[in-house]
Amino acid sequence: MGGKTVTRYAKKLIEQLWPVTDFGGFAALLPDHLEERLTTQVEAAHSALLMCSALLGLSEAGTIDSRLAAVAEQAQGTYNDAIDEMSGLGDDEVFLELCEWLFGIAERVADELSGEVEPGKFAADFFRGAFGDGPEESNALDGALLLSLQWDSDPKVAIAEFTG
Repeated sequence: MGGKTVTRYAKKLIEQLWPVTDFGGFAALLPDHLEERLTTQVEAAHSALLMCSALLGLSEAGTIDSRLAAVAEQAQGTYNDAIDEMSGLGDDEVFLELCEWLFGIAERVADELSGEVEPGKFAADFFRGAFGDGPEESNALDGALLLSLQWDSDPKVAIAEFTG
């Protein structure tokens, strides 16, 4: 993307070439890697919210076992860290849209926690969507990651594509 290697896709390419045992010369074929500053944080925040929702779905009557609570606290910390890291990256239309999307998911998970929505609903919707049987949650993640990758590659191009 933008003349740089997107690490996550380079890994998939390498996996398809498996069982290659000597990668020494292979790295020279690929351009320098793309620094995925925004994409990494978007993915971390989304994964953390998905984990929180899934843990709520495992809870009984809105209470979480102490072992699961520790995992939920770690996921909440991951989400907060990702949002903190994102806060210094930008303030353009693409960046703000990605933040709003994540905040919307965070509100859904908060509604699960408060009991307004069935616990685990976001996680269940995401996994059903991933298998083509439900809401388009997984497609939204794919779109957000592609948009953030484009932003990491060239924010101006990402803004033009997003607003155009």
